[in-house]
This record gives sequence, structure tokens and C-alpha cells, in this order.
Amino acid sequence: MSAYAAYAQKDTIISSIGANVRPSFIMPTHGFYNGYNSSGRAIRVGGAAYLNYAFSYSSESNIGQQYPGAYQGIGLGIQSFFAHDAVGTPFGIYLFQGAPFLSINERLALGYEWNLGLTGGWKPDEYLLTGSRLNIYINVGVLLNWNLNKNWQIQAGPEFTHYSNGDTTFPNGGANTINLRLGIRRCFSNTDMDFRRPVLFDVNNEISGFADNITYDLSVFGAWRADRMQTGYKLQIVNEAFLVAGLQFNPLYHLNQSLSFGPSLDIIYDRSANLIPYVDNEENFSYSYPAFIKQCATGVSLRGELRMPIFAVNVGAGYNFSYNGSELRGIYGSFVLKAFMTRSMYINIGYRLSSVLYSHNLMFGLGWRISHKRG
Repeated sequence: MSAYAAYAQKDTIISSIGANVRPSFIMPTHGFYNGYNSSGRAIRVGGAAYLNYAFSYSSESNIGQQYPGAYQGIGLGIQSFFAHDAVGTPFGIYLFQGAPFLSINERLALGYEWNLGLTGGWKPDEYLLTGSRLNIYINVGVLLNWNLNKNWQIQAGPEFTHYSNGDTTFPNGGANTINLRLGIRRCFSNTDMDFRRPVLFDVNNEISGFADNITYDLSVFGAWRADRMQTGYKLQIVNEAFLVAGLQFNPLYHLNQSLSFGPSLDIIYDRSANLIPYVDNEENFSYSYPAFIKQCATGVSLRGELRMPIFAVNVGAGYNFSYNGSELRGIYGSFVLKAFMTRSMYINIGYRLSSVLYSHNLMFGLGWRISHKRG
């Protein structure tokens, strides 16, 4: 039985409330953090505090058997760079999900957790750090989970955080931090929490029946982005909302109920691509649009997907084999979160990268999953 079919059955939900602090090292990825800011000093150390609510499924339920130890929820947080006048003090809301992937014993396990959210309270600045008061928040961590008893759990481990506006406006220097999480969680359950052997990497799992399944995901998305272009020795910033739209068709082979992989055909239209700049004798800047075909590209990528209850995280890298103009050629990367509203329909929230390392555009859309079981 698939995880999505199991949603229709009555499952016991276990709720919990957590809090954590995250001392941070701010990576000097931009001159801003080396002292080129309004404070005139290097910014290296930060810290964050978070509160969250999570729920999981009991080990007696269908979903709990398929995904032992998995949890998901919503949280609130605040990040300090100890430089409020220069950066602001960002705060935000986020979704998260985690699960153990290595059991040490019945009370101790190593696991992962991802966070995805939106932060506000940033200060737009003249030093090319950020041009927006809102930024996307992405976090991933490896955590040691220690169940003290049936109600209390301690979490600790390293994690990485990225803040960016996804090139919706410039500048977009963003921020990257390496953190140490120290947290505690209160679980409202009448049974002891138990770390059974996780099935994340079990290719012989027979609980869910996914081992022989192939599915086909069709996603459509839209977003907007700003642009910048070089004219002579000057970099021109064009802070307009240029439309970006696309389609992705991704067959997936399910190694088990949690891990899948497969190729994806990716088509993108970028209204900001290959603009034709013009500077007159008085150095007034303007631009015109190229032909429609020069703002389109088609590529193929290889995707891997981690699926848990409700959410699936899909990441990949690919190459545009069909393009016109230089801006859309070359390799690209993608990070996509799928939130399933039904067994076959999901909300698609993503982040496309150019050259795998640099932000290109956000992706907001819908997707449909078509299932096919071999044999």
C-alpha cells in the first residue's frame, strides 16, 4: 500500500513541541561580511532561536510502519547577525521534516532534517548584500536524536543555512551560515518513543509495495526574476519582474518507499534571458527583447527524490541541450519540494540554479503524479 493511500486510513498522530538554539559561523561569501558594510567591521558570528510544532505517526499505524521515526511540522524562528544596523534581525516561518537514517540503539539515532521557509526583517543596503526585505530560508542538518524517555528528546548536530531572494530582485548577495543545533522536544505520547531500524536505505522493503513501482511526475511552474547585464565596464541592474515559466516531466523508479531516482525533461521560458542592451551617447541605458525562441531552453537532468509522509524533496543537475543565446546554455541544478494534497496532486515549490552554484529563479506551481506498477 502506498503512503498516499494510507492517508485515508485512521492513523494515530503523536504531537510534540520543540525549541532549539543555533550558534552560527557566517561564511564570508561576500565582501559585506569582511567589513564592507555600514558598520565597517567583519561579521562572522551569529545565532538563531526556533520554536516549532511537529507531528508523527505511531508505530502501530500504516504510515508509522512505512516511515518509522519520520516527523514534520511548522516553526517560527529569529536569526541575529549581531549587526542589526547593517543587516537587520531576520525572523520567519518555515516547514520542516526529518527522520532517522541510522539507529544506534532503541533510544539513540542519527537523522536528518530540512527546513524551508520565508524570512522578513532584512535591511536592504547599498553594499550589494540584499535588495529585498524578504528572503527564502533553506536549512539542512544531521542530528543526533536521544530519547530520554517517552516524553522528552534531545537533538544536537551540525547544519547549514542559506538565505536568498532567488534573484527576484538585486542585489542578492544572500547569507550562508554553518550552525550547531542544540534543542529539546516535548512529546505528548502515552507510549515510549522507539527507534526501530530505519528503512530509508532498505531496497528489500515489502511494507509499502513501492519496490517495483514507476511513477511519472509532470510539474508546471511560474515565477519572476530581476536581471543584470554587462555594458562595457559597467554592470546594469534591471529590477523588473521578468516572467519565468517552465515544465518538467520526471519518470521516477522507486528503489523503496523513500528513495527514487530518474531522468527529467526540463523546459524553461525566461523573459529576462538574452536581453539586448543599449546605451546612448549620454549613457542612458535601455534594452529590447530578442526573439521568443532565444528566451527558451530545453534540458535533461538526473533527479533523486526523498519521499516521506506528505512531502517529497527532489534534487538534480542537468544540461540544456537546446538553447539560443548564451544565458541559458550550460549546466543547471534544481531543488524542489513537493507537498502532496492528494495521492496524485502536489504543490511544487522550487529553486533553480545556474551552473549548479548560482541562483537563477524560484519556482511555484502544481504537479501531477501518474502511477504505474510493473508486472
